[in-house]
Order: sequence, then structure tokens, then C-alpha cells
Amino acid sequence: MFKWFKRLLAALLVLCVLAGTAFFCRAPLLRGAADAWIVNDPLSRADVIVVLGGGPATRPFEAARLFHLGLAQKILLMNPKPQPQPNWD
Repeated sequence: MFKWFKRLLAALLVLCVLAGTAFFCRAPLLRGAADAWIVNDPLSRADVIVVLGGGPATRPFEAARLFHLGLAQKILLMNPKPQPQPNWD
């Protein structure tokens, strides 16, 4: 009867130690995860430049810049729904 209780207690203790370590080391862990997702490959020629929805104030201009650099012959635009711009006045 006490054998399974000791195993359960040991497993909970290991889980708590792992969770505590992850919590106290969260900054380097999150930084490492973010570094794994960042892609810093050099730009190369492509068949098409795709402008996804969102950020209509900047993405089309970046696509035009890449087009003028000669990185692609076509630009594919999604049809984003315009969002009202905030009035900061």
C-alpha cells in the first residue's frame, strides 16, 4: 500500500522540481525558444512575393521594395479587410 504512495510522492516531487526550475530559468528558456524561431537567411530570388493580410500600412511597401530589388517578378496580394485607423487627435 505504501509502495505506490512513495512512487506517487516521488513523481510529484520530481514534477515540482522541474516546474520550479523551469519557472526560475524561464528567461533563458524563452530566449532560446525565440532564437530557434528566428530566421536570418539572406534574401534570394523567388517566383513570387506574397503579402499576407495584416499590417496593411507596412507590408505592401516592403513587398514593393523587394520587387524593386529584383527579387521576384510578381507580387501576390491577399484581400485584407481594411481596419479603421485609430484617431490620435
